[in-house]
Parts: sequence; C-alpha cells; structure tokens
Amino acid sequence: MPDIWDELEQKYEQGKNIKGEVIRCAKGGLIIDVGGSFGGHIEAYLPGSHIAQRLIKNVLHYRMIGGKYCFKIIDFQKNRKNIVVSRKLAKNDYRRDTSKKTIT
Repeated sequence: MPDIWDELEQKYEQGKNIKGEVIRCAKGGLIIDVGGSFGGHIEAYLPGSHIAQRLIKNVLHYRMIGGKYCFKIIDFQKNRKNIVVSRKLAKNDYRRDTSKKTIT
C-alpha cells in the first residue's frame, strides 16, 4: 500500500487538486487536513492570500472552519513534512476546465 506522503507527492507533481477539510485558523491563514481522502491525518497550510480570488483580511470572518474544499498543492517538502495549498488556484483550474467543456 502506498504511503500517504507518496500519494500527495504524486498529486503535487501531476498538478492535480486534492480534497481537504479546514480544521483551524493559524497566523495568516488556515490549517487544512489533506490526509482524510487518503485514510490519514496530514496538515497543510493555506495562506490567507490563497483562500479566495479577493483578498481576505480576517480569515476568522470567512467562516470556512469545518468545510471541505478542493485545493492545489503549491509547495511540497516531503523531508520537512511541509505542504502549502491554494484554494484560489484550485478554483482557477475548475473554471478553466469548465470553460473548455463548454467551448467544445
């Protein structure tokens, strides 16, 4: 059975989105559990600048905790157990894929 970190690394290298759940606030952003889809618990950091298309000044008021969303991994350091994700880029991918389907 592949390691969860190997699966996440593969998603990062392929540029594919992953699912995660917002579990708490952190300084300047949010902490996301991205391991749930793979049968574990792995935390990733979502910077405030990557939450939405517009700037979010106070992440506490954005009311995302407990929500499940798609994210794109933008930084992956397996040796340091460090993952940074973006909801903004995941939404851009979704919009681009949707517009391609509409055009064809």
